[in-house]
Amino acid sequence: EMMGEVERFDDLYDQTASKTEQLALCSFIRDDHIYRQIKRLRKVYQLKRGLLKDILESLAKDLPDAEVLSGESGTEMLIRGSGAALEVVLEKTKGLNVSCKELSADDQGKTTALLFSCGVIESSALQELKEACDLL
Repeated sequence: EMMGEVERFDDLYDQTASKTEQLALCSFIRDDHIYRQIKRLRKVYQLKRGLLKDILESLAKDLPDAEVLSGESGTEMLIRGSGAALEVVLEKTKGLNVSCKELSADDQGKTTALLFSCGVIESSALQELKEACDLL
C-alpha cells in the first residue's frame, strides 16, 4: 500500500542534492556550525536594516507627508506619502543598492507607498551604503 503512494508521487520528486552534499550539510548542522552562521547573519542583517532605516528616516524627515513604517525585524520597510514626496525618495535612493517596489497608487496614478528591502545589499557594500547615507 505504501509503495503505491510512493510510485504515485515519484514523478513529482526530483533529487537535486548529491549524497556528498547531504552528508556535508548533515555535518554542518550536527557540529553546530549552523548556529554560528545564523548568529553571524543576524548581525549582518541587523546592520543592513539599521542602515536602510536611517536612510529612509533621513529622507522622510525632509518631506512633511512621508512616513516610514517598519516592524521590529525583517529586511523590508514601507514608506508612505504623496506622489511628489515619494518621487523625491525614489530619486535619492536610485544609486543605492536596495530593492524598491511600488505598492499602491492614488486615483491619478501617483505612487503612495513604496516597499524597500535591504536583503539584496551585499555585505561588502555596507560601508559604501553607510557613506551614501551620510551624504543624503
